[in-house]
This record gives sequence, structure tokens and C-alpha cells, in this order.
Amino acid sequence: MRHLVDSENNTHISAKNLSFYYNGHSVLHDINFRVKRGEYLGIVGPNGSGKTTLIKIILGLLSPKSGSIEVMDDLKSRIGYVPQYISETISQFPATVIEIVQTGRTAIRGILGRFSVDDARAVENAVQVSGIKHLLKRRLDELSGGERQKVFIARALATEPLILILDEPDAGVDFISQEAFYDFVSRLHKKLGLTVVLVSHDIDTVVREADSVMCINHTLVCYERADSFVKEKYLEKLRSKKERRVPRAEKNSHA
Repeated sequence: MRHLVDSENNTHISAKNLSFYYNGHSVLHDINFRVKRGEYLGIVGPNGSGKTTLIKIILGLLSPKSGSIEVMDDLKSRIGYVPQYISETISQFPATVIEIVQTGRTAIRGILGRFSVDDARAVENAVQVSGIKHLLKRRLDELSGGERQKVFIARALATEPLILILDEPDAGVDFISQEAFYDFVSRLHKKLGLTVVLVSHDIDTVVREADSVMCINHTLVCYERADSFVKEKYLEKLRSKKERRVPRAEKNSHA
């Protein structure tokens, strides 16, 4: 069950006894957590641990089999989402940067809705904040991996979200571009007061960038402040796959 929570509440996302099963196999089991407004949360876990499934439940693309998920306000207009591997998937898409960013308004006005003054303002703000004004007339396939990721974040920001979810955003991006990208995300988090949820397999990156760390391996291994997180303490639990057999669909989702 998924509920909506008042944005004035200090909690933006809350899970209570959340479980999800696929073909009789447990993907997520009895997970409880609260993400506070303005928090920068990093979610880590091995492939097949349920990370992507959890994100899909937060977005409302999947429904829990038991327990509940609570998300603040209107899901469509309040969550900006950058999916895993999107930069690689549509890098050859024949569109300019400005056209890509403008599609961020589709969820709000609908496919057939007319582009309004409010839409134009939101797109302009997203472009300005993301620092991609000099790229607007270029095609997506002409950009570097780091530049493409900024474009897709601008697209997410065009929805004027209060929550920004990034699923493995540095996939296919070189190391130098990764550092610049995470500096960019950190500035966005601080400047806009966004609640940021970063999904990554890289524990070191998450501990360095995020305020708090959530480790999942089908169950909740830990949820604590990044500055007090001790990686070695949880590595064995994160690497263990003996407790549950992971269904093929979850493996293929790069969770």
C-alpha cells in the first residue's frame, strides 16, 4: 500500500514493514525506514539485493506485497527521477538538449497538453541551475557522459521536485567526470534543499557524498549517519546471498 504524506511533515519517505515478493521469492522483507526532508541518502547493496525494486516502489511503479510506503504530496510532480543507464540507453536519440529537458514537463501537463508559461519558466530554471545553457542546441550524442547526466538531471529538475532520485547515475562516466558530477549533485542538494536519494554499488562514494547510508540485502542491514558508518562492519552482511535465492527478474534489473 502506498500513501501520501503532507509536505509540511519533516518526513518525505517512510516505509513500514515493507515486503515484496516475485514468483514466491522474497526480494524485500520487512523493511522500515524514514527519509527526512532535505536528507541526502545513499542506498547501497550488491546486485540483486533489491535496490532498484525499492526505488520502483517509492515511485509507485510497483506495489508492496505487505506493509506500506508513504511518499510526500503528489508523486508525479514532487519526485525527479534519473533511471539507471538512461544516458547510455538513449544517447543516440535524435534530440537536442533543450528538447530533452522540456520532456520533463510532460508528466505535469500531459502528452497532449500545451507548453505554458509555467513550463517555460520551470525549464529555464532547471537549465540555469544545472549549468547547461551552453549545451542547449547540441544533440545528446554529441555530449560526454558527464554532460549527458547533467542534462537528465535538468530534465528531472524541470518537474520542480522536492525529492531527487538517482539510480547508479555515474554508470559509464569516467572517473574525472564522476567527481565533477557528484560535486554538482552536492551543490544542487545544498542550494535547492532537495531530498536526494542516491542508489549506488560504490560504498566509498556513498559514504563520501551522502548524509546517511542505507544498506540493503533483501532486508535492511543498516541505516545510519555516513560519518559514523563503518564499512567493514557491514560488508559480510551485504555480500551474503545465502539467506534468499534472488529471482531472475531481480538480477536482470541490476538492482
